[in-house]
Amino acid sequence: MLLHVLMLVLILVLTPACMAAQDWKAVGPPVTASLDVDAQGQVVHAQFLGKDVLPQLQELVGQTTRNWRFIPATASGKPVPSRTYALFRVEMGKIDGNQQLRLHYMMHGPGQVFFEPPVYPPEMLKQLVGGSVIVAFDVNGDGNVSNVHVATAETSYGVSGAALYKASISAAEKDMFLPELVDGRPVVTHMRVPFNFAIVGHDAGNLRHASDAPHDNVGKDSIDVTHFADIPVALDSPLRLVAMQP
Repeated sequence: MLLHVLMLVLILVLTPACMAAQDWKAVGPPVTASLDVDAQGQVVHAQFLGKDVLPQLQELVGQTTRNWRFIPATASGKPVPSRTYALFRVEMGKIDGNQQLRLHYMMHGPGQVFFEPPVYPPEMLKQLVGGSVIVAFDVNGDGNVSNVHVATAETSYGVSGAALYKASISAAEKDMFLPELVDGRPVVTHMRVPFNFAIVGHDAGNLRHASDAPHDNVGKDSIDVTHFADIPVALDSPLRLVAMQP
């Protein structure tokens, strides 16, 4: 099941596939929707989190996910209802001259409700060192995180990233999530979350595996997590997405 969410590269469009669109652009930051999945693996309810979501988007996420199919979660060996959270990028483009919205699926897993951005270490700023730190942790049943550690990292020219690791771990420890539910009960999910450090207007140089960072693959024959350093990854969601027909 590892990284199954990232193997799905379909883009979900609420228009016929034969109608080409041009210049799709992201509208705002990614948004999270709760997905209730029945024991047959069908999405029976989808709703974006938050009180200020436009009604059009609420309708859009329902239309987008109504024909999705998951391999359902199980309890005591039997399929049971469950809840997960999907991260989407909202995009806008033109079809036949008309503005259209679509949702680009990114991943599913626990729903993040609080994100603490890391503080750029002053010594790394002074040295113009950038990088990407992949932090691993468990999302517990109460939404807090535990077992926080650096999974792997890249830095400018592969220099030591110790200060970046400390800043990333400190930020990750403050994150809060809505846990996934299986048969109404919260479950623990293992996550990988990227923390990217870049100086505006400055080229961080050739990013290489940091000299003091772990070499971490998420599993045998899997893809190294640094290849997906721009989005979070839920490694062991109890639900596996297998069909994404809009």
